[in-house]
Amino acid sequence: MGDAGPDTWTDELQRTGQVVFPQRRRRVAIRLGIMVLFALNLVLSDARRALDQDGVGWTLLAALLCAISLVVVAGSLWPMITRRPVLRVDQTGIRLGRSELAWDEVREVGVITGWQVLRSLPVIPRNAWAKSLSVQQDNVKDLEIFAGWLTEVLAQRRKNDVQS
Repeated sequence: MGDAGPDTWTDELQRTGQVVFPQRRRRVAIRLGIMVLFALNLVLSDARRALDQDGVGWTLLAALLCAISLVVVAGSLWPMITRRPVLRVDQTGIRLGRSELAWDEVREVGVITGWQVLRSLPVIPRNAWAKSLSVQQDNVKDLEIFAGWLTEVLAQRRKNDVQS
């Protein structure tokens, strides 16, 4: 759904009452590949260094770094398997994983920030102390188009609330 366009999203929202954006596997797979390369490099270089050096300290350090590397790779693999966190836009509000903002709690759709490959779109709450939702390209490919669509949905929700 994250690779589709605003017409598809609007149709889905009207038809089912929600639009679900699971993580895009290709993007997560690329990030996982990079993590695996870094972990593999770390494991191989530290294992070689531990074997070349005498002493228990280097061996323990290499074992610790290898374990940490495996945990990081496993942690990066889990979102790819589960395709989570899921972004959900429905009649009640916007949900990203466990974070949720009801429509009446949303102040505005923010401005896209970050580098080209690490961009995110904040959804800013009315309460200054509340945490904003940050939609990343992991769920939606084109954040500019999504920001425009989400702004329209928010405006429509406010218009419907005023009329009610």
